[in-house]
Amino acid sequence: MKDLKQQILDITDWRHPYDLGDGLQTQLAKSWHKAWNEWRINIDLKRLNIILGGISGKTILDLGCNDGYYGLTFARRGATQVIGIDAREEAIRRANLMKEYFGLENITFKCQDLQADDLSDKLSKSFDLVLFYGILYHLSNPIETLRAVGKITRKVIAVQTFIVGSNAPILKLNDENIEQVGSGLTSIVCHPSQSAVVKMLHYAGFDMVLRVCPYPYFTSPLIKKQHDANRHFGFFYGIKTGSNEDRIKWYNSLEVTDTYEPNRQETQVVAINSTTPPLTPPIFL
Repeated sequence: MKDLKQQILDITDWRHPYDLGDGLQTQLAKSWHKAWNEWRINIDLKRLNIILGGISGKTILDLGCNDGYYGLTFARRGATQVIGIDAREEAIRRANLMKEYFGLENITFKCQDLQADDLSDKLSKSFDLVLFYGILYHLSNPIETLRAVGKITRKVIAVQTFIVGSNAPILKLNDENIEQVGSGLTSIVCHPSQSAVVKMLHYAGFDMVLRVCPYPYFTSPLIKKQHDANRHFGFFYGIKTGSNEDRIKWYNSLEVTDTYEPNRQETQVVAINSTTPPLTPPIFL
């Protein structure tokens, strides 16, 4: 039988950039996956660390975990327990290869359809943080799915999703090729507008919604190619603040503003509600 490292190296279409040591890395399905995923996790690590008061000792749920990259990142930073869930058996197999390779005992991966199952019944505990990366726009029933996730989230959910450029709280129906790698499980899915994200997060029990605007990456050729003014990627945090004092603390610690600064050249955190005008990234103006 091949050793563990060789099994990993033999896979030529990884979705995420794992550093295996000795100058070796996973072979990626697309060359841009490395820069994209490393940038994406760096956007969140600092801010989620502030909101949670540190990653060490926290419990984390990674939904739509794919090959486990993000959950494993938090596990390696000292989370007490991480659970990763994905509906695809091959994704979970790869995630477990990486768990074994890095020798981590504080993370578990499960093959499960988060839309078909009631998570609050299947998972007997709640989590300080839920990662909802690249999954919302693959769902056919995002409203109730987020509500179920809200029941088992103690503090914050980090949502990264394609959004449509509408002022109205809409869910735009899109066709999904379920045979394509990285797709969802249903042939019809919903892409939300910004105000729809806000309304769904409020409905799920998160009283404060922030949008993170990582402008530097919007200038890359990848983003210009993959996005347009009516469809681009959005980063959101839904937070259960608990009190007005907590809300003030997040505002100060994260340097939150109440309006977008379109020409800002650095990451900005904006407090939004269902009436906040949606952001149009500067490259599309």
